[in-house]
Amino acid sequence: MPKQNTASFPKKPRLALQVGVTGHRPCRLPVDSGDLKVRIAETLQTIAQAYREFAATADAQTAYDAESPALRLLSPLAEGADRIAAVGGLAAGYELQCPLPFLRNLYIDDFAETPGSLDEFDLLLGKATKILELDGDRNNKPQAYRNVGHLVLNHSDLVLAIWDGEENPDSPGTPGMVAKARRIGLPIVWVNTLEPDKVQFLDPCSPTNDWQGFNKTVIVDFLNYCLLPPENSDASARTNYWGKLCPAPKDAYETYFSDPEPCRNLLGSLYRGFFALLGKTGRQRFNFFGTPYRQDAGDQWQTLTEAGSLFHFPQPVQEHFIRADSLASHYADKYRGTFVGCFVLGGFAVLCALLGGPFAGFSLEFKLLGPWFATLELTLILLVLLLIHRGRHQDYHRRWLDYRLLAERLRQAAFLMPIGIVPHGSLPAYESREDRDHAWIEWFAQAVIRSDGMSNGIIDAGHRQNYRDYLCRIVAGQVAYHHTNAEQNERIVHTLHYANLMLLGLIITACAVHIFHLVHADTELTIAATVLPAFGATIAGILSQGEFNRIAHRSGGMATHLAKIENCLKTSSPTAEFLVEQASQVIAILSQELSDWRIIFRVKPLEIHA
Repeated sequence: MPKQNTASFPKKPRLALQVGVTGHRPCRLPVDSGDLKVRIAETLQTIAQAYREFAATADAQTAYDAESPALRLLSPLAEGADRIAAVGGLAAGYELQCPLPFLRNLYIDDFAETPGSLDEFDLLLGKATKILELDGDRNNKPQAYRNVGHLVLNHSDLVLAIWDGEENPDSPGTPGMVAKARRIGLPIVWVNTLEPDKVQFLDPCSPTNDWQGFNKTVIVDFLNYCLLPPENSDASARTNYWGKLCPAPKDAYETYFSDPEPCRNLLGSLYRGFFALLGKTGRQRFNFFGTPYRQDAGDQWQTLTEAGSLFHFPQPVQEHFIRADSLASHYADKYRGTFVGCFVLGGFAVLCALLGGPFAGFSLEFKLLGPWFATLELTLILLVLLLIHRGRHQDYHRRWLDYRLLAERLRQAAFLMPIGIVPHGSLPAYESREDRDHAWIEWFAQAVIRSDGMSNGIIDAGHRQNYRDYLCRIVAGQVAYHHTNAEQNERIVHTLHYANLMLLGLIITACAVHIFHLVHADTELTIAATVLPAFGATIAGILSQGEFNRIAHRSGGMATHLAKIENCLKTSSPTAEFLVEQASQVIAILSQELSDWRIIFRVKPLEIHA
């Protein structure tokens, strides 16, 4: 096993919990809000106490870095419930982070006439660790408040709703935010403004999806579900022959951190060399030595950050992207090298079997080599079995799929962070119950993104223009990648297809020569007519396992679709809503392509083919 270079390993993510606030303005709160303030403070204290007890558990300390846990409250500091929650949260030890619907010098106009309100706002804002100022349109205040409310929900693990219970999905205020939180599956703690003593909890995973009583126990259950890695399902899934033969892997999350730094390997080099001959040239340099995987991943991240040199990208996202991408490339090479090698070795095993046969046309000296050919055949078969067993035992297939998904989720996060939002991935409904390994990837990606918290800064006209330019460069890069990927995979398909046609022509020729006795070489013709179909099957197996044709069609379609978005970005005004819409559309397209890719290859593990 290669020696681990632990110095280059990223740390586990910092434990963090983000509670988003949505609540009414003073006009919809009780005139005497003393009881409501007490109840909000008690509710936040209960959440904080449950969180601190959770953070002290062995499971939490194993899953996260030793850095002090972060407990954050996200509040836009509007008058009323937002500020009541901010005061209660600070008293309970929360870190305050404030997304604002307008630039702060304009936002204060909304409450400048209320005595003492401006001083309260300045006091609370001064205690915030991060402030994200949006440049909402003062002529369209409802949309500005809707935007900041959606941003709060986007960053929240748990929503504190200070709400009178009136439902209105179209509202830009609290009723609309509660409706959206329920729609996207966020857990909600509801402090009823009309009955402050009636605090309830909505667990989206509950079979009834209905409100229940709020207490520390339900919060502890939620924290265990939300913040701990999902249970590894590999052991229960491995019920077939190979699952029993190969021991179940360690927990996938721990395996990610214990994997040694990936180095160039023989299987991967042979695979890349083989496909280089077919016209595919990958991003990585082709050599048999060195460790280009990490360097290549670092180059990709550098390209990403150079395109957005004006923006801040969190260090944990960078570190884990580089590790996940390098591991994904490493295991992809091993997986592909294994299946290509096994198919090729199978063809040569058939050739050895025939060369060791008792054909009359063989000379006596050649017949004496029969046992050696039989031994070579057995050796090739055993080598195929060894490669398959090793590939399954070390989980090339699963690790490749998992680490690639993780790397792409973090890449998508880097696309969205400059405008203050984060991605939330999911699989199609028909696949989500089958792909059980998907859960830990989504959990871990969110843990890494959450560890740094909300973005900090000002999103004004200049920032939006810079972000549009950044997004254009990112989309252009994706268009170029998919164009190249489509061309390379089409070239592989065409080359292997023509090779198969050539083999078919040789087989027909050999059969015709043998039937019509055009030459006296019965033994050689028999061997050719038998071995050539075996190598034809090898090519067909490689085409089927690699899915090159489907990848080419999918990448071609992706390039066309993304090019339309690129053109739209270049020709439209970069309003906040437009940029969020276009960025979300890019992420949706990339996520769909990623899900499709994962679904295709999930059903193609390394298998024995007779």
